[in-house]
Amino acid sequence: MPPIPQFEELDYQQTPLGDLSLRRRTVLSLDNREVFEIVLGDGFLMSSLFTDVEVALETRPEKYLGELELWERAETALAEGLTRAGFSYSVSPGDGAFYGPKVAFNFRDVLKRDWTLSTIQLDCAMPDRFGIKYTRPDGSEGRPMMLHRAVLGSLERFIAILLEHTAGALPLWLAPEQVRVLSITDRVVDYGHTVVKSLEKVGVRATLDQRNEKLGFKVRESQLQKIPVLAVIGDQEAEAGSVAPRFRGEKNTEAEPLDVFVQRVAKLAELPSRARESSPTSDGTRENETHHAEN
Repeated sequence: MPPIPQFEELDYQQTPLGDLSLRRRTVLSLDNREVFEIVLGDGFLMSSLFTDVEVALETRPEKYLGELELWERAETALAEGLTRAGFSYSVSPGDGAFYGPKVAFNFRDVLKRDWTLSTIQLDCAMPDRFGIKYTRPDGSEGRPMMLHRAVLGSLERFIAILLEHTAGALPLWLAPEQVRVLSITDRVVDYGHTVVKSLEKVGVRATLDQRNEKLGFKVRESQLQKIPVLAVIGDQEAEAGSVAPRFRGEKNTEAEPLDVFVQRVAKLAELPSRARESSPTSDGTRENETHHAEN
């Protein structure tokens, strides 16, 4: 397992009374930008987890810090940046922060609620207050512009929103447990460990359920826990070196060789950004995995 990233704790705005979820915490962890820069670098968050996204340019409020001219330059720069990046956006007059204009990415979940998760802000006040300067090529001094960038906002709040949006059925690439191997009898437990190790070698997170329970019970329990992929093994599969896969939301399929299954799951479990760079498949499994699951 990769190391757990470190986080900093900062005060965060409360949500309305009555909300007892992670979204109402007053002290939250802000995500480590460098960790999520790798994962979210090409913006797949929008297209892979949420399909309904609106972009807003929030401009100078009535009370603000900094010079008016600098504010106007900052607002123009953000507008030009959105245009060059190909984003359609609306303008929200007066909704910017007191220290600078902001671009807000508002995500709509399956319950039609809007959440501002990602923001980019140009700070028109702090560089001057901190006395930050830089030296131009001609030797003169200049004042830099400070950029505030939040990829997810607070990690806890983002996870709470995502779990509600997906009803707990996280896409395969994001699920903590991607594959669960279900043994039918004790005789195939050793083979079950072989299957798990084969999946782990290609980076797939897999576990073995070797309890002495009926197969139907194990399958139902795994479905309720929203496990994306199940691999059933019995005497026939152990002898043939195969598994009987069950993908969440799909009909049961015939048994297939273990190496074929491992490579198939590894491909489907790729991060969406990497999957787009490699050869895309016409199989709709990966696309369907990213939307709200009803199963």
